[in-house]
This record gives sequence, C-alpha cells and structure tokens, in this order.
Amino acid sequence: FSTVADEYKPLAKLFCTCSNTNIVTSGNNLEIITSGERKRELLLEDLRNAKKYIHIEYFRFGADKTGLEVREILEQKAADPKTTVMILCNPHNPAGRVWTRDELVRIGEICLKNDVFVIADEIHCELVMPGHRYTPFASISPEILDNCAVCTSPSKAFNIAGLQIANITIANNKIRRKVDRAININEVCDVNPFGVEALQAAYSSKGAEWLEQLNAYLYDNYLCLCEFFENNLPQFPVTKLEGTYLVWVDCSVLGKPSDELCGELLQAQGLYLNEGTMYGTSGIDFVRINIACPRAVLIEGLQRFKNYVVY
Repeated sequence: FSTVADEYKPLAKLFCTCSNTNIVTSGNNLEIITSGERKRELLLEDLRNAKKYIHIEYFRFGADKTGLEVREILEQKAADPKTTVMILCNPHNPAGRVWTRDELVRIGEICLKNDVFVIADEIHCELVMPGHRYTPFASISPEILDNCAVCTSPSKAFNIAGLQIANITIANNKIRRKVDRAININEVCDVNPFGVEALQAAYSSKGAEWLEQLNAYLYDNYLCLCEFFENNLPQFPVTKLEGTYLVWVDCSVLGKPSDELCGELLQAQGLYLNEGTMYGTSGIDFVRINIACPRAVLIEGLQRFKNYVVY
C-alpha cells in the first residue's frame, strides 16, 4: 500500500454498510473498494428499492496517508463483525492501479482473518502497461480461491460490451449455488450466441495477438498524453497509469468542480470527458480521459482541452 500512498493524489475509497443482500445475511455490512460512484449508485438503488438500511462512509488517502495507515483502516473495517463482503476492483478504475501480488496477499489475509468474502471485479485485467503484471486475486492461495468470486469480461479489452457477455468464477460450492440462484431469480443468467462466439474468439490465440498489439498502442497513447501535458499543461498532474485505458488527471488548478468543468468543455469545445465527481466527492478535482482511440483523435481532444484552458 505504500506505493498507493506515494504515487496517488487523493482517491476515494468507499465503504457501504447495508443489510440482507443475496450473499450477505440480514444485519451484515458490505465493504466496497471499487471504481466508485456509478457502481455505488446502482448498488444503492437496488438496496433502496428493497428497503434496505444504507450507511455510507468516505475517507481519502494520499500523501497524508502512509501505507501502514491504509492497511490499518482496512483491517479496522474488516474487523467489524457485521462486515462480511468486500468488493475489490483489480485493476482499479479510475486510478489505473494494478495491485501487486504482495498487496493482494495482504488484502486476502485480512479478509480471511476476519471471515470477509471478496468479490473481485477484474474486468480490466487484460489491459496492463509495460512493467506491471496483473495478478488474479483467486490465484494467491487455495484459501483465498475458496473465499472469493471473480468477475471478468472481454467487453473492455475487446470492445464488445454490446454483446453482453461476462464470467463469474466461484470455487466455493455454497457461494456458487447462491449466486446461481440469484442470477436465475433475477433472470440475468442467459447469454446470446453472438456473445459466446465473441468470447471464444477473444480468448483465442488470435485474440491474444491482437491484445498484445492493443496494449502496445495504448501505452504509446499514454506516453503521448503525458508528453502533451508536460509540454503544454504542466500544471495538470497526470496520475501514473499502470492498467486500463483510463487516465486520471488532476484539474484542481482551475478551481472548479469537475462536473462544471466537463460541462463547459462539452459546450465550448465539443469535448466530452468523464467528470471525477461520478466517482464520488473525492473526484471533484479530477477528470478521466479515455485513451482507447486513434492517436489522431486523442491529440485532437488534448488540443481542445488546451484551447479551453488557454482561451
């Protein structure tokens, strides 16, 4: 966790206390370290509709939080006897963090110690920058494998979200039966034949070759973006990207919330960026830039951002 504290500006971590979900028994807590506001709101809406009790607690960590402090916070949350489930985003969106094996070992150990089940959202797992390695959470140990559910999909890396195909991998028979029952009750268990064919093609040797070329192109796009900001807009710190194709940029120098900034960018420059506030209040100074596009489009977008700032 020391790497997180040293490298990243304030990031939101969300802990949601609720009751009686499909996996968590009544009166228990659900602890989330995930990609933020959008998933949180979907979860909360479902729970509100079911008349569940909700409590939200935010905390920020950055230069003022050491790795030890972050670990102590996680241990404190996990030690709450009402906390039984943790949702982990690996790699992390929007921070672009690829958790190291040592970090995942610590998370797994804390959760095992406190009997907290882990749901690992690993939808960006194929998208990793050079020098970093994605570690499947379930691969850490047999004990952790039995204490987690891993959610993946080719939709991000292979751009096939419209085919609506995904995977839930659960080794624990008891939990797998509960999840299978839940997805059947909610009628989200069926997949279409096009999605199946696309998944098989994506995970084939030809798909692997394409993915390797994609990651190289994304990395060059990231370097292009960093060079642009360094040369033209050095007052906007760019968060180090270890994985995903989504870059987190600090716009606090402008002195306005990111939702207002993004609205003005769209109106004045025809440039659409994701406002950091969609990931919670700690994202108020940030925007998220999608670099999964042709380099010419990226450069045009960056130039429009510069035009907004300069003029």
